[in-house]
This record gives sequence, structure tokens and C-alpha cells, in this order.
Amino acid sequence: MFPSEGEVLEAYAAVSTALGLPARVSAAGVRVALAGAEQLAEDVYEGPAAVLFAFARVPRAFAAPRTMTVLLTLAQADASGQHLAATPRELAAWADGAARGGLTYEEVRAHLAERLFPFGG
Repeated sequence: MFPSEGEVLEAYAAVSTALGLPARVSAAGVRVALAGAEQLAEDVYEGPAAVLFAFARVPRAFAAPRTMTVLLTLAQADASGQHLAATPRELAAWADGAARGGLTYEEVRAHLAERLFPFGG
């Protein structure tokens, strides 16, 4: 349901190179965030919200945590067969809220539920 640790690490290496971001990444942080996302998501359709919340709450995973959290959330929506009708700016704002403790997982899930649609639907 979720990407592997290796896939996330490879993705960040590509993203950091392409965008000129610092390459620092914490494999342990990625593992913690992935485990958190797996615990949060009750089904495949909650995957994007779980990824956003879990990675937002583990900012040490990446040198550019907000950028990677947004990209992982978009990728998770695609992988779950959904279209996420939210801008990267909106996703970043929800990630910031979750990171600061201002948004609970239930609130993040509700925001995303309003914006997730099945492909072709």
C-alpha cells in the first residue's frame, strides 16, 4: 500500500538533485514515518492523508520535509487510484499544521477526503 523505505530514499535523492535541495535524509526518520502512516490508514483510500500526516510529524526524515511530504502525498493519491484536487500550497499548509500540532490526523483526513476523487469519477 505504501512505498518502501528504499523507494522513498531513492525518490528523495532524485528530488533533491532535480530541485537543488540539500541531500540530507534520515533512513530512520523515513522508517518511523512509514510505520506511522501504516498505523493511521484504515484502508487504501486513507493512504494520502496518512502519508501527509506521518511525514509532516517526522520533519527530520528529509532536509526539505515540506516539499517531500507534498510530493509523497501526491504520489500516494496516484498509487491508490485517486485524483487529489488540492494544490501543492494547500497540501503544504496542511503539512505545516500537522507538523506544529495544530491539525490532528482526523482533521487532515477530513481535508483530504473532500478533495480525493476516484480516477474517471
